[in-house]
Amino acid sequence: MWPPMGIEALDPFENNSIEYLLCLSSCVYISPNANNLNPFWITGFSDAESSFIISIRKKKDTKLGWSVTPIFSISLNKKDLQILEKIQYFFGVGTITFNKKDDCYFFSVQSIKHIVNAIIPHFEKNPLLTKKRIDFLLFKSAAELINAGEHLNSSGLQKIVNIRASLNKGLTDVLEKSFPDTKPVPRPAYKHMDIPNPNWFCGFVNGDGSFYVPISKSKSAVTGYNVRLGFSIWQHSRDVDLLTSFVNYMKAGFIVKNSSKPASCYVVTGFNDTVKIIIPFFEKYPLYGSKQLDFILFLEIASLMKAKFHLTNEGLNKIKEIRSKMNLRRSDIS
Repeated sequence: MWPPMGIEALDPFENNSIEYLLCLSSCVYISPNANNLNPFWITGFSDAESSFIISIRKKKDTKLGWSVTPIFSISLNKKDLQILEKIQYFFGVGTITFNKKDDCYFFSVQSIKHIVNAIIPHFEKNPLLTKKRIDFLLFKSAAELINAGEHLNSSGLQKIVNIRASLNKGLTDVLEKSFPDTKPVPRPAYKHMDIPNPNWFCGFVNGDGSFYVPISKSKSAVTGYNVRLGFSIWQHSRDVDLLTSFVNYMKAGFIVKNSSKPASCYVVTGFNDTVKIIIPFFEKYPLYGSKQLDFILFLEIASLMKAKFHLTNEGLNKIKEIRSKMNLRRSDIS
């Protein structure tokens, strides 16, 4: 397990020019091998981004008039198509399609054979840590029934509908009317598990983490502005126990609860914690796609702040310029 304690801060730079600092920080990172995803990374990313779905739709040319399909899926902005390609390569199954309406790519596995032989074994060996694990267990139960052909008879189909009623958002209006005898199965018990591997945390951050740079007005600052570094992970409040475990795991940060929504956030804002713990972690366990590019820009700003350039108008303007390319502000990753 990655040990955050005792990590040394980044060495001070001898050259004082902004150009030197930015050149050095940008050249440190090389895009990870496209086909070298760690299994724990896959699970962490899936905890953040995946869906386990049991599709039940009317279909006239079937015996019971219904088609039943298990679906494992991940949808990402078109900027991160390469991540889906890496995941597809890892599993060796599934398809990738483009959704014009949402401007995103969609990786899905719908073959019951591939679900049973590739998807389920992976998440049994490398368990999900969020409460999405409950949905996975329900998904697995339904998939096993489908694999046994139970969806082809009335009683088996009703069993699957009973499971679907407890999965994700439950039944659609059509399914509720079509299956009035449905009795939702009890959702499996959830027990929080410790983070098993740093690659899980890296994968989870690749999906739900955020690197940001708050700039606020300050009367005491020479430039009139205060610059900070921020790292955060927002989750539904049902997973607040997991967020709390991040504080102990990383030996940094704190939890913030949203007073108006059922959401909580793991936050690291201290400069020393960011430079000594957060940055070294993602140097050792690199991110992928657009999130890695955000991290590189984040590092550039951290380098300028370490050299105190944020206390000058020139440095502040450069930080604002770099920040303008981060996160949703960036139009592409080329």
